[in-house]
Amino acid sequence: AAAAAAAAAASNPSSSAVTVAQPPTSEFADYEALQQGVARDLNTLADANGAPSSRLRAVRRISDIVETLPVELLGEAATSLFAKPLLRRFEDSSEQCRELSITGFTRLVERTGAVLELLPYAIPVLRDRLGPVEPESKNPKEPSEELRVKLHALLRWLLSSAEAGISAYASDAVEIMEFTVEDGHADVLIEACACLEVLVQHLGRRLQPVSKKLAWTFTPNLTHKRAKVRVATLRALRGLMHCGAHETLLDLVAFRHPTLVPIK
Repeated sequence: AAAAAAAAAASNPSSSAVTVAQPPTSEFADYEALQQGVARDLNTLADANGAPSSRLRAVRRISDIVETLPVELLGEAATSLFAKPLLRRFEDSSEQCRELSITGFTRLVERTGAVLELLPYAIPVLRDRLGPVEPESKNPKEPSEELRVKLHALLRWLLSSAEAGISAYASDAVEIMEFTVEDGHADVLIEACACLEVLVQHLGRRLQPVSKKLAWTFTPNLTHKRAKVRVATLRALRGLMHCGAHETLLDLVAFRHPTLVPIK
């Protein structure tokens, strides 16, 4: 029978060409087995003074587990096992380790859908990594432009998925965007505009207390040298104007009241 099947496959190459390899099944039967199986890797991630190569291997193994673990078991372990160790590596000295940690945490949120449960852990870390090195500095704490783009994409996904649940973290998101809007990397600016669009979509008029400040913060990018940044800024400001920032339109069009006489 096996020989006949092999002969049939050889005579019909198109059938063998479409054969798709199945993803590996999880080796962990339950939560206790998972906890024991990842204990060593989690301890390695917690050791910031250890060899970067060891942490990198540990992040890779954790990321593979996050990708292949059954969703039910992954959801049970998301906050208790994986979230904090991955978030701690967002500030790792190794850029590659930081990148894998960001990717692993993003997949953890995407696969489990536990956005509201993970927001209290993720938002403070994102605010720190996307903020300044020092309080008055213009330099971001995350030095890699590519990783800042990924961090903003993660923030945008969290805000979009949480919907009305982001109201408790709106001030943190606004703080991040007010600093990011002066970033020198165009893709980071585009992601910041996308984050603002999400805030406007889900919070609407509740942004009124900070809408004018946000409008003034984003307005300078209307003259950015990259067209994609200018377009993204226009899209973000368009929605913001309906949230109480409409008065800034007068300044944007250089409005002068007819009763005002300029002093020369």
